[in-house]
Amino acid sequence: MFRKLMRSFFKSSENKVVSEDELLETAKKALESKSIENDEHELIESVLAFGDTLVREVMTPRPDIVSVPDSFTVSAAMEVAVLNGFSRVPVSSENLDEIVGVVFAKDMMEAQLDGDGEILVKTLARSPQFIPETKKAGLLLREMQSNHYHLAIVIAEYGGTAGLVTLEDLLEEVVGEIVDEFDSEEALAETLNGGGLRVHGRKPVDE
Repeated sequence: MFRKLMRSFFKSSENKVVSEDELLETAKKALESKSIENDEHELIESVLAFGDTLVREVMTPRPDIVSVPDSFTVSAAMEVAVLNGFSRVPVSSENLDEIVGVVFAKDMMEAQLDGDGEILVKTLARSPQFIPETKKAGLLLREMQSNHYHLAIVIAEYGGTAGLVTLEDLLEEVVGEIVDEFDSEEALAETLNGGGLRVHGRKPVDE
């Protein structure tokens, strides 16, 4: 029904500009008439909101980045990747403002199997992708798809590292949380005695 609604709407809207509000209203009416399900309606809203979303709104912020220094051995870096359940880990030089590469867990596993666990991890690091924090999430998603990369370092206005963003981060913004066996739920809000709330600084204001 979701696809049928989209085809129907755009067919009737040929030769005229379709606004976001018009599409939202159409989706609302379709929901009220039970032509689409509630989750399909939410998906339409998410897709439209995604078009205006900036990378800095979906990235992992700098304080939460897990990286390894370029002086680490492959074995030490592999331990960090395994403990955190990551398939890719940024490699830094002096600090997080100097990301020199991204190392893949599969490359480190191959190196260890070949007996190269004590070589420096920087020898396996691949060139990092850098993007501005003001880049539109939708544009980045298409760029990741066409250029075949899954992780990018987000750069702040004055050149420092603001955070990192993955393909999974972008997809979750559209379809909701993607939980695998390595993910652990972190409570971003808890109720306090007296009815108040303690809210984590990472929780979006609109939530």
